[in-house]
Amino acid sequence: MRYIQLIVFLLCIPLAMQAQTPMQDVVYLKNGAVIKGVILDYRPGGQLVIDIGNGREVTFQDSEVAKIQQEPFSNQGKTDGTVDFLFLYNGSIFKGEIVSETPTQTILKLKNGEKVTFNAKEIKAVQRNQPADSKPTLESGSTAQQAYDYHYISMTKKPKEKKEYAFRERGWFNRTSFTMPNGVYLGEAQFGAGLHNLTGFQFNRMLGAGIGLGFDTFNPEGGENVASVYGEAQSFLTKTKTAPFVSFAAGYGFAFRNRNNFITKAEGGLRFHPAVGLRLGADKDLNLMLDVGYIFQTATYTREFDFFDQTEVRKVDFRRFTLRLGAMF
Repeated sequence: MRYIQLIVFLLCIPLAMQAQTPMQDVVYLKNGAVIKGVILDYRPGGQLVIDIGNGREVTFQDSEVAKIQQEPFSNQGKTDGTVDFLFLYNGSIFKGEIVSETPTQTILKLKNGEKVTFNAKEIKAVQRNQPADSKPTLESGSTAQQAYDYHYISMTKKPKEKKEYAFRERGWFNRTSFTMPNGVYLGEAQFGAGLHNLTGFQFNRMLGAGIGLGFDTFNPEGGENVASVYGEAQSFLTKTKTAPFVSFAAGYGFAFRNRNNFITKAEGGLRFHPAVGLRLGADKDLNLMLDVGYIFQTATYTREFDFFDQTEVRKVDFRRFTLRLGAMF
């Protein structure tokens, strides 16, 4: 009888030890991630909320979950002699056990039990199940500057994000530009200035068209100003951040009388403006435009000088090389 009691006692020891072993919830996601903690709420077909420690709660949709089970809890992390390495963009490496991983953040449990949360933008690479005594090395063969087991040092340098080509090749656009139509008249240099706005539609990268309004002063000292209405087409030649482009505008310029400069009558004429330049940037919202072109504008000015009792009629063909700087949005 004593032998039977001894056998029963020995068989009960493993069961008692198993009953005393703390358990934790383990959620296996369909994307391969494994989340460990305590499930706070789970609604089949709805959401699963799990506490991963230190009061941190993570929520998943039921459609993301592959399976749920309970496993023995261990404060020592991995027991198979392996560790996970996180390579950061600032050159640091952290090792421990990945206990949670989502598209936006990764939680790493360090050797001392501390859990550190890393933003996905901080992480350059991840290596899982590496020998604990191995030297962390990236695939390129370069090693990190530092490796930390027990503490976390915040990044001092943010990773440089590569800006993607985001230029809107189709849609409405507006371009506001400052122009400098410069030329020579009667052997003297003349420096003009102008302000223009073009509103139109970009059908594709190679073709956009719009209606423009502008004001130019071709001869500031002589008071010869022209307001213009025109149509303009533009074409961006390459699908790059800095892209060459060509444009051509044609329309009509309206000349103005100017009593201060004795201009009593003014007539406008046709206006043409071909240009070639660069689009500086490929942002979807705002891009700088720089180009050089040639403006051809006809106008006729009549001046009456009362004190000389003279009348001067001058037909002008403005031919100006023009530098134009604008913003397209």
